[in-house]
Amino acid sequence: MNFTQLDMVTLFPPPGTTAGVRVGWVQGDINGTITMNSILTASPPAFTATGTAVIVDTNGDQLFLNVAFKGTFAPGSSPPPSLYAVAGSFSATYTVTGGTGQLITKAPVGTAFNGTGVAVQPQVAPPGAPSPGGFGPGAAFSQFSSSQKGGQGQGGQGPKPK
Repeated sequence: MNFTQLDMVTLFPPPGTTAGVRVGWVQGDINGTITMNSILTASPPAFTATGTAVIVDTNGDQLFLNVAFKGTFAPGSSPPPSLYAVAGSFSATYTVTGGTGQLITKAPVGTAFNGTGVAVQPQVAPPGAPSPGGFGPGAAFSQFSSSQKGGQGQGGQGPKPK
C-alpha cells in the first residue's frame, strides 16, 4: 500500500515539552484524513520525534499508528525577510497498532509504512494563530509505502507462488 500525506502543523511546541499536532490528508491506496501527535527531541542539526496517529478513510475505517521520525534541520535560514523559523527533511516509520474495517484487513497490526518527507515552520504566526513562541502553522509533505508484518505482500496477500 502506498499513500501521499500532506498536513498542517497546527501546534509546534519547544522540543521535549508537549506533543505537537499535525492534521491533514492522505491520498493513494488510502484516501482520508490523518491526525498526529508527536513529541520532538532536537540536537541540531538532527531531530527525532515519536507519537501516535489515526488515519480515517472515506469509508470511516480507521488505522491507529505509532509514529517515529528521524531528520535533519535545514542549515541557515531563508534570505531576508526570513520566511521560516525551522525547516528540514525526515524519514519516518508508521507502525499499525490497530484499526477497523477494510483498512485493518489490508494493513494488519505490525504493518510498517516507511517514508520520507519535508516540513517547514514559518517565522511569525499570523494574527490570532494559536501557536507559542511566535511560530505560525507549518506544513509537511510525505510519501509512504508499506511493508507488511511477516513478509506478506500488499493487501494482506501472501507471497506469490513460484
